[in-house]
Amino acid sequence: MSAFDAAFLSAWYPSGKAAFGASVTYTRGAASVVVEALMDTVEEITQRDDGVIVRSDQAIFEIVAADLILSGSAATPTRGDTITTDAAEVYEVMQDGETEFEQAINGNVWRVAAKLVRA
Repeated sequence: MSAFDAAFLSAWYPSGKAAFGASVTYTRGAASVVVEALMDTVEEITQRDDGVIVRSDQAIFEIVAADLILSGSAATPTRGDTITTDAAEVYEVMQDGETEFEQAINGNVWRVAAKLVRA
């Protein structure tokens, strides 16, 4: 881990999570864990070839990798997992060949892309 990444994780990221983070429940099958996450929502609007407008609500969740523990083991985000917000919105980790997650800050934070499936 670089000195910058270490400083970011120890200084800004915790205060950023405290100020802007939210508790979410990350679920895979019967296993779940409540974690603090930074969340950024995006509305994607596309037009199909036949002219139909398709709207999709999506979000990026940033979760500290060490916090994502399911059934006692460290977990990697997987398509089909769900993330439920305090507002009872349910997001599903991306499917259909889209990018579902990436590691950021030298692998210490998961950036998980998800689609809103129930508001």
